[in-house]
Amino acid sequence: MKIIKQRLELLQILHNAEMYEEMKGEMLSVLDFCIKEGIEMTPELRAQVGNVYKKLMSKKRGSWRSIQYERAKITQENSEVLENLIKFSDEISTQIKNISEEFISLIDGKISEVKGAKDVKENQAFFLKAKGDYLRYQTEVLQEQEKKEIVKEIQRFYEEAEIICNELEQTNPVRLGLYLNLSIFYYETMREYRKGIEIAQKTFDDGIKQIVSIEAEEYKDITLILQLVRDNLNLWNRREEDKIAENIMNVEDFDGDVEK
Repeated sequence: MKIIKQRLELLQILHNAEMYEEMKGEMLSVLDFCIKEGIEMTPELRAQVGNVYKKLMSKKRGSWRSIQYERAKITQENSEVLENLIKFSDEISTQIKNISEEFISLIDGKISEVKGAKDVKENQAFFLKAKGDYLRYQTEVLQEQEKKEIVKEIQRFYEEAEIICNELEQTNPVRLGLYLNLSIFYYETMREYRKGIEIAQKTFDDGIKQIVSIEAEEYKDITLILQLVRDNLNLWNRREEDKIAENIMNVEDFDGDVEK
């Protein structure tokens, strides 16, 4: 419909202008309109829904990481500064949790009422992946014990999305995005480093094999995801090499008795 195309154009304009709160309001209005008129969840609408919360969350995650970096540099002499940084950190952590819970509630509520959101496999996989992603973002700001309480839920959402994605083409952007984030989950959240690397390597290898046969309109998205996978692999493999080098150095510098 022409009116939906126009409203999607408006969402993109708001996105480009970094007016994310206004974008969220317009997106919710578009969802209401789609529910009322029986309009299907298209890939374009789905992408804009994801973009709203991606940008809101990305900004908060970046702020939280910046605060943690500054906290690590503070000495006891700057205790007043440290107290304020802890306060800001707690506030941002709460905001990250709220954004995550808001998006997950939207997926279970209004988004699920849009035609095709629950019964089109690509849409199912996308929003199951999103639930796993946004719970994973929460774990970045939680203490270890708190993380354990939601890790199983993250795994469940990713596993359900994986079952659906196995029915999609290996170069489907939703499928590639799932395995990209699944590899990050195992490497960064679970600290199962080898498993994270193996998932990323398989995703990259499978994608590269099929890249010559992909449609032109999907080429940009697919190559971008594969580039992110490769960047992670390069980073993680360097870390593994550094660990090996460090272990070698520790052995060479060891001057005590070797334990039997």
